[in-house]
Amino acid sequence: MRVNTKAVVIALFALAGGLVGAAQAKTVDYPSHGKASFTVDVPDSWKVIPAKTEGDYTDLESPGGTVMQLRTLEVSKQALNEFVKEENDYIAKNYADVKMTLSEKDCKLNGLECSVSHGTGKEKDGGAQVNLTSGVFALNDGKIGEIWYVAPVADKAGIADAAKIFSSYKSP
Repeated sequence: MRVNTKAVVIALFALAGGLVGAAQAKTVDYPSHGKASFTVDVPDSWKVIPAKTEGDYTDLESPGGTVMQLRTLEVSKQALNEFVKEENDYIAKNYADVKMTLSEKDCKLNGLECSVSHGTGKEKDGGAQVNLTSGVFALNDGKIGEIWYVAPVADKAGIADAAKIFSSYKSP
C-alpha cells in the first residue's frame, strides 16, 4: 500500500493549525478543585486569582481589562440583603449614569434558576464607558452563586470571553 506523504503532511498541518487557532480554556472550580459549588470555563489568556476561603471572590481578568468576580453565598434573607446592598453600594461608589435591566422572569442557565442583570455605566474615575453584568444562581448544593463583571467598552475580546464564561456557569 502506497502512502501519499504529501496528503499526510497537509492533513497534519491542517490539524495542527486547528489546534493552534482554537482558544484554549481551563475549568475553574469554586471554591476549590474537588469541592466545586460551581464551575466556569476560562480562556487561558485570562488571569485567575483563586479565593482564599469560601465566600471570598475568585477574580478573573482579561488581558484588555475586563474583570469578573465569582463567589457563593449562604441561603438566607440576611445574606441576600447584604449581597444586594454590597452590589448597589459598589456600583454607586464607582459608576455614574448606570442603566441596568433585569433578565426575564423565568431565567435558567444550564439548568440553574437565576436572576441576571445587564447594563452600562461610566467609571467615576476617568469617565470610561463600561458594560456591567451581574447574576445570581440557585446552586445544586443549596448555596447561591454570584458572578458579575465589568468590561471596558473597548475590550471587545474581553466582553466576548466574559459572555462565554458567564454562559459556561454550571453546578455539579
